[in-house]
Amino acid sequence: MSQFLGYIEDKIAKCEMRGEFKAEVSMKKGAANFNRLAIRKRTGELLDFEAVWEFVATVPLVPTRKVVEVPRDLFLNLKSLDCVLKWTGSLLLFARPSFKMSPFLQPLTKLVPDIRPSPRLAETLNSNKDLMVLLAKIKPDEIHNFVNFPFKEVSSEEEFRERLIDYCRSPKDVTYVISLVKTVALPIRPNSMRNLFMSIFEILDKISIEVRKIANT
Repeated sequence: MSQFLGYIEDKIAKCEMRGEFKAEVSMKKGAANFNRLAIRKRTGELLDFEAVWEFVATVPLVPTRKVVEVPRDLFLNLKSLDCVLKWTGSLLLFARPSFKMSPFLQPLTKLVPDIRPSPRLAETLNSNKDLMVLLAKIKPDEIHNFVNFPFKEVSSEEEFRERLIDYCRSPKDVTYVISLVKTVALPIRPNSMRNLFMSIFEILDKISIEVRKIANT
C-alpha cells in the first residue's frame, strides 16, 4: 500500500489508513479530475502468487447553472450512462477493451421508468484512443462506471427497492464512481509496479474527465 501512496504523494491532500491494506485518499485541488480515491489490497486466489488491487475514484458533479433547478434530471440522465468494461476476443492476451452499457440498467428501468439507458458515455470512452491504449496495456479485470446511490446497509431487497425509488424521486447528491480491479502476479519488479499503478491512476483520471464533460453539457 505504501508503494502506491508514495507514487502519488505529491497529489495527496489527506490520507486515512483503514488497517494495513486499505486507504482513503483526498486529492489536492487540480491534482486529478476525481476528488477521492479509495484503495484496497487483498490476497488473490493463488495466495502468495498474486494480489488483487481495487481502486474506487469518486467524482462529485456540481450541477451547472442551466440544470441547477432540476438536479433530478441531472441525476437520472447521468445514471442512464452507467457502463462497464468488456473484452472482445477468445484470448485475453489479444482481447480488445470496449465499454458497454451496464447490464444493471435495464432491470432498474422497471423500478424507475425515467432512467433511459444510453450508450453515450460508453461510446465516448471507446473513442478515446489514449484510454484504449492504456486499457490494452494493463488489462484491468473489471471497470464499473456508475452514479452512486448513497445508501447505508438495508435489511431486505424490498427495503432497497423502496429507498432506491424514493432517492430517484428526490436525489440529494450526484456522485459518479469509477471502480477498477486489477490482479497482479507476484513477484513484480519495482519499476513495473510503478508503471502499472501510474497507468491505473491515468485511466481513472481520463474517465473522470469524460464524465465531467458530459455532466456539463
